[in-house]
Amino acid sequence: MWLVSSSGPTLCVTPVEVSKLDGSQRRVLFDTDLINPRPIVTNPAYGRLYWADWNRDGPKIEMSNMDGTDRTVLVKDDLGLPNGLTFDLDNQQLCWADAGTRKVECMDPHRRLRRQIVEGIQYPFGLVSFGRNLYYTDWRREAGGRCGPSIRERDRRVSAAETLSAVRHHHDTHAMSTSL
Repeated sequence: MWLVSSSGPTLCVTPVEVSKLDGSQRRVLFDTDLINPRPIVTNPAYGRLYWADWNRDGPKIEMSNMDGTDRTVLVKDDLGLPNGLTFDLDNQQLCWADAGTRKVECMDPHRRLRRQIVEGIQYPFGLVSFGRNLYYTDWRREAGGRCGPSIRERDRRVSAAETLSAVRHHHDTHAMSTSL
């Protein structure tokens, strides 16, 4: 299990850590060059770890191997408040919701090809990949939205039930696949 500790906009250490599910064998992977890490996701097929840092003076999205080696910054330009992060396993795309730029974007982390999926979201927060779609939450609208990363389908407002169903299915599937 990988986790981030976020203590808000202070100057204290906010590490990226790893442990077993029961909390044992806990160790810090990174505790430098982090201000306010938020979301963290994995790509287990390639053994990669991705996280976003909400540092208002220099937000960024980083990656490393799951053991903490080969840390690198993936995205640092044109970011605001990257708070939703998901990995689309089918398309091998890292996607994020950014409340500062009001966009959902995706990137091929191997080729570093970045593209905008949807813009003009009032306050995108949570993000999950399910099937051919990305589902996001919008705090200001108190609603969810859906967009298709592979076909650049325009943002569509969806019911809370549809968004929650996608999120629940994603987390149930993810929990099953990581516990095997």
